Amino acid sequence: MNITLKPWHAFDANNYIEMISHIDFSYDDDEMRITDYFEAKRMLERWIWQEDYNGDFYRAIWLDDKLVGHVQVARQSGVWCRDGHVGCVLVKEATGHGIGTEAVRQMVEMAFTRRNYDRLTAVVYCPNKASAHMVEKLGFTLEATLRHAVHKGDNYYDALVYGLLREDTGIPTTHCCEPEDEFSLEEQAKLEPTIVPPRDKEDWRTLDLSRFEKKDAAN
Repeated sequence: MNITLKPWHAFDANNYIEMISHIDFSYDDDEMRITDYFEAKRMLERWIWQEDYNGDFYRAIWLDDKLVGHVQVARQSGVWCRDGHVGCVLVKEATGHGIGTEAVRQMVEMAFTRRNYDRLTAVVYCPNKASAHMVEKLGFTLEATLRHAVHKGDNYYDALVYGLLREDTGIPTTHCCEPEDEFSLEEQAKLEPTIVPPRDKEDWRTLDLSRFEKKDAAN
């Protein structure tokens, strides 16, 4: 069983939509539940931009030759900028086999060795025992319980806030780098080959992302 994390590309929108249709979002945010091709493509474009300029990581989880999920670390802003929020979702068929644990383990290592994060945060809905067990197994510490922090459907759930510090992992600060010191998008494309054949002629490396820059500048 070979579990690998590979970067998303803009032409992966159909693959993303197919994957999402097999994920149970009972105890996860519905924000990623996108069924429209163009919406999915815009989100993937946004992820590419954020990874290059904000220091985030967004990766498709592959089990051998099958796409089975998504894992990410999203950098917080302002004085929270050395904290990254970890998230992971899997298709139903891939749950309960340690795939999510290995994917998050790889993402934690990637975040602390290739970025300047000092801590990572994972927020788990209280009923989601499997996710709570997973992050605890990876060394995350339960730091707080936010009572009735989540309102989904007709239910309120407590949110469990877990944290993992760089010093907890033993990964030295000198081994990390700022986002701008990372490979450019073009260099990444050479190092990390396309995970699926393009579904259209548009190459994500030539996308015009200026609209994102203008939007961020306005904020």
